[in-house]
Amino acid sequence: KGSKKVPKVGGKNSFKKDQAKLNDQSESTRCIKLIMNNPLDAQIAREGCASLKTIVVNAERQRRVGQNKCGCKALILALQNHKNNGRVMLEAMQLAANLCHAQPDNPFGMRGWAHTLNQAEIGRNLGIKYVVGGMGVHLGAADIQDAGIRALANLAYNSTLNTDRVVKWGGVPAVVAAMNQHPDDLRVQEGGCLFVWSLLANIENETHITYGLEHTGAPAGGKVHVDLRVAGHVAECGGVAAVVKALDSFGHFTEPEEDDWLNVGEQGCAALWFLSTLPGKLRQSIVD
Repeated sequence: KGSKKVPKVGGKNSFKKDQAKLNDQSESTRCIKLIMNNPLDAQIAREGCASLKTIVVNAERQRRVGQNKCGCKALILALQNHKNNGRVMLEAMQLAANLCHAQPDNPFGMRGWAHTLNQAEIGRNLGIKYVVGGMGVHLGAADIQDAGIRALANLAYNSTLNTDRVVKWGGVPAVVAAMNQHPDDLRVQEGGCLFVWSLLANIENETHITYGLEHTGAPAGGKVHVDLRVAGHVAECGGVAAVVKALDSFGHFTEPEEDDWLNVGEQGCAALWFLSTLPGKLRQSIVD
């Protein structure tokens, strides 16, 4: 008697959306606590990283899980303590790639970039060294090489400090070794080409994305610089030859993957574009 209708809050299906968000938050907290409280348990590390990598799919979750909930610290523990366990390394490397995938806080990047804090945290705590070490142990496993390559690419992208760390800890020869070890694996070859240009690209005053894992070409709202010292290191390690071989094998071929396409032609041409920015010995080596 005298009751009123309860007003709708948040529109249709808002409860389901809010509940899903809460579920993600509680799941990420649970996984991180388990990994940090049981750092030597391989099963917990593998399952925790596998769950977290599916959660950090946008900028808000990257920041929340990586920084606010210590997700980067949990990742480092998994990489550090389970180098010889291929199943753990695969999930941990894929988590590292997702935590550092370049995404703006909003569609135009005007409020900054969510992934940069995770890049810095993982790089500062020797994450790059652990990824490279894991790739060396599991050189014969194409899926682990692919995950490691993409983790290094995202860690290094537009980060001078992490680029120097990749060079210091042997990331370039590790990627070239993976490409040479798996010449018939499309994902490894595309990832290697992606890694090369991600390592070389230094964009100032970047405002939004028109390139990256989805689109390669002209950065928007920024000026591109290429560190010739790093480019020379890539060439010395056999990076130019590896990219050209990848283009020769797969440059004409694309393959759909979920919402994206594997495209060695696109990524390989981008790698050679960044390598050949200025005339000189490096450009001539590409021609030769």
